[in-house]
Amino acid sequence: MGETEQPVDLTLESLIEQISHYLEVNHGGSVELVSYTDKEVKVRFGGHCVGCPFMQATLTQGIERTVRHYFPNIERVIAV
Repeated sequence: MGETEQPVDLTLESLIEQISHYLEVNHGGSVELVSYTDKEVKVRFGGHCVGCPFMQATLTQGIERTVRHYFPNIERVIAV
């Protein structure tokens, strides 16, 4: 499978769950999908991510970058 190909069974919900699992295992935090439209995803941080000084970097450099890789129509991911 090529780098930009999307696995058939990958959904936005399952991708956010995978990211949350990574955050939980490696940082004691979590992220959950709140809502999404064709162009915007809203997520909520939990655990150790709340109040972490690296939360914005996690959002933009980790979550948003990963989501946009698999779902290029998404223009932004915001924390609520």
